[in-house]
Parts: sequence; C-alpha cells; structure tokens
Amino acid sequence: MISRGRRFSAARAYVHPVKSRRNLDVRYRVLVTKIDFEGTRATGVTYRGTNGAEHRVRAAEVILCGGAFNSPQVLQLSGVGDADQLKALDIAPVQHLPGVGANLEDHLAVQLQHACTQPISMLGTKSKLDWPRIGLQWLVGRRGDGATNLFEAGGFIRSTDEAQYPDVMVVLAPFARQFDPDKQVEGPGYLMCVDTLVTEGRGTVKIASTDPTAYPKIQFNYLESERDRRDWATALRIGRAILDQPAFREFDGREVVPGPEIQTDEELVDWVARTGQTGLHPTSTCRMGDGEMAVVDPMSMRVHGIDGLRVVDGSVFPSCTNASTYSPVMMVAEKSADVILGNTTRASASILRRRLTSALRRLRRRPDLDGAHPVGGAAVRGGLLRPHGELLGTALAANASHHRERHGQDGPLDQQHDAELDDDDLDEAPGVHVLRGDQRHQTERHQQEQGGQQLAQRARRLLFLEYLVQKALARADENLCHDERDCGTEREHEHVTADVTVHGT
Repeated sequence: MISRGRRFSAARAYVHPVKSRRNLDVRYRVLVTKIDFEGTRATGVTYRGTNGAEHRVRAAEVILCGGAFNSPQVLQLSGVGDADQLKALDIAPVQHLPGVGANLEDHLAVQLQHACTQPISMLGTKSKLDWPRIGLQWLVGRRGDGATNLFEAGGFIRSTDEAQYPDVMVVLAPFARQFDPDKQVEGPGYLMCVDTLVTEGRGTVKIASTDPTAYPKIQFNYLESERDRRDWATALRIGRAILDQPAFREFDGREVVPGPEIQTDEELVDWVARTGQTGLHPTSTCRMGDGEMAVVDPMSMRVHGIDGLRVVDGSVFPSCTNASTYSPVMMVAEKSADVILGNTTRASASILRRRLTSALRRLRRRPDLDGAHPVGGAAVRGGLLRPHGELLGTALAANASHHRERHGQDGPLDQQHDAELDDDDLDEAPGVHVLRGDQRHQTERHQQEQGGQQLAQRARRLLFLEYLVQKALARADENLCHDERDCGTEREHEHVTADVTVHGT
C-alpha cells in the first residue's frame, strides 16, 4: 500500500502510532538467539545486542513473529523441531515437531520484457544522473517516479477452464531491467512479471549449525513436479498472449526476454529454471492444523506441546495463498491479536447486535421509512456490516441451517431462498411481528404510495439479520468454549471487549 507517496509498512501502521506506550519497549538491531524454556514452558528469550553481549528477557508468554525463514530457525535453535535433526547438531530436543521447517511454499517468478518504441517508460530511474530530480519531486510533492511501487497494473487468471480459482498472477511495470545477465533491454521498455500460484513442490528450512548468525539451509524445490513444469509453460504463453494484444501494438518494440527463439514447452521451462526468482512469498514452515506435521494450534496460535509460546506470521499458513501474502499476514496478525486478547467472535457479535438494535429502533420511529434514512441499504452494508464479515459468515451459516431445519433440505440454500427471505423464516424471528399483520400491510401500502417498497424489503432483511445474530451468538458460545481455558479467557476480557474492538498487536 502506498500512502502519500510512501510505502505504508506494518511498522508505520501498527508500531509507530503506539510506540510511546509505557508498556511497549521496542529494541532495534538485536538478534534473538533462542527461546528459553523451563521444561516445555517458554519463559523468555535470549538476544544479542549490537556490542555482541547477550541479554535475557523473562516473559509470561513469547510470541514469535520471525517469518517463514526465521521462525523455524529460532524454534530449531531452541530445541523445537525434528528430534533427530536436532540431536545431530547436539541440540537437546524440547519438543519433537517434525513439521518445523517443513512444507515451505513460495511463488516462483519470471519477467517477460519488451522494448518500447516510445520514450514513455520509467527509463530515467536507471540513471543516477536523474536520481536527484526524482528525489526532489518526491520530497516536495510526494509524486513522480519516486512515489510509485513500479508495478502499476496486475491481474489474476485461471489458466484453464477447469481451474476453480486463479492460478496465475501477472503484474506490469513501465520499465525493463536486467534479470537475465545474457539479455537486457537497451533503452525504453516494459516488463510483465509472471507468477504461478498453485504448486506441488514443497521445500524445507533447516539450520546447519548452532550459530544463530549462520543462515539456515533453504531448499525451495521449485519445478519439482511434472505438473509444476507444465503449468509454467501455460503461464508464460498466457503472459505472451496478453503482451501481444492490440493495445500494446503502438508501443511494442519486440520481445527481448526471453526472446522469440524460446518457443517449446521444454525451452520455456528450461528458461524458468535458469532465470526464475523467488516471488518473496514464503509460507507454511510452521503450519497450523492438526496431525504430525502441524506446528501451531489454529484456535490459539500456540505451538503444539509447548506452553507460553505462540507463532504469528506467514509461517503458520496451511498453504500459500494464491495471491501476494502481505495482506493475508496482516489478517492473521489481526485475528491472532483478537484471540490473544480475548476479543472473540462473541464480542464482535455483541457490538453488531447493539448497532442493529439501534438502527432498528430508529427505523421503527420512522413510519414513512424515508429512503434517505441512515438504515438504508448502503449505510447498512457500509456502516454496520462490513467490519463484521466473519460474523456475517456465521450468520449465513446459521441461516442455511435454519432453512434446512424448516424445509428438510440437506444442501445449501437455493438461490431463490438466498435472495428472498420467506415468510416462514420471518415468523420465527423475534420481533419481526412489528412488520407483520395489519401493520405490515399498512406499511407496505404506505411504501408503495411513497415509492419506498424496496426500503421495506431492506427493513425485513435487517430484522431477520437481527434474528440471525442471536443464533450466531449462541453458536459462538458453543464453538469458542471448547475448553475451560478459552472460556475463562473470554470471561476475563468480556468487560473490556464489550465496547471496544482492538486491532493490531
């Protein structure tokens, strides 16, 4: 994300606004060397300062956020991982978890590059002579070549009709640069970065020594399977087809990389193997879930078999997302913060219920149901419902369950019922009687006279949604209180979360 010509990083979004808090101490340029344990309970961390001295910090709980490479490295250095591998390095195992450092996924990427016939690309960014001008433009007005992330357009593509969701990502940049040492665009150019998003290859991250400053051994296993190689040939043909569209004709000076001589599937895959680069989307090396290869409990983000230790970063993904990973990592962090603080689905449901109740109260005081009323459809969707997408998912599931109970259907709601809430459903919704009987018919006639029949339907939906929220609350109680510890955490924080939703860590 770019804000006022500057990348809006996680640090700027979450740390900078709260760094003056008394209970927050951010230590820069230090290296965590290991997690300290007493038995199988994490008690703190040991870190190395800029002068090389080691320091220990005691903690009731440790939250590891090192990413897909550093998190498994720190866990292995601390004795959490495959016991046999740890013993081979004379590290005493604390917990045998063979999934630590396994299941590495990433997006491989290559660039198709074309020469440009017109001087409209960002060629100036290559010349150091232009850097003062670019810097001054940015400092004065937060604009110009220094205010872009370079990739100005992109899209997601299903490579075949059988693909259920996009499996190829493309992004276009108005410049060309040297990725292949044997070929480069001279003068103006543009490039398309191509990534395949669904791969079978799985890699590993393993420490090679007990030295925390030594890089771990990272093995991606790109192009490991025949399907992955076939998918790459398909993806590159798609990228070439896009760049060959008529809209590019007046700018296209020819393909330079990989070049028109690279045509067969074998030649394309060989070129990818020689020049491909990481898409910088590594995930899944401490994947959440159950089973022998799982590392993190998805309900609490705690490391299996360990007390006082959680992992919250891209390493916990069950699999790599079919898109860039930055936003999903932020989502995992937001959700994990809510779990840790006790801001559960029930708390969000309580907030939504109060907002719905307030809106309904205003609605009932307006017998004319004026179309400009704040509980109109746009305000309801944008102001009330959007912040609670997870709850609405639960509510829709409750709606489907309720429909099946009434109508005896095993499958999901049919489209007609999903679009139009029937009267049988509304009969059982508490409080819906205010729009039923004579009063409902009078209201509907009045709506028709005023041209507001559509708003009346929105009101009925709002009333039914209030009923669904009640069911969602009951379901949230059942799901969240799966053990006594979680229920206790929720009760402990309930007075805090009743009126406030906390975001971030």
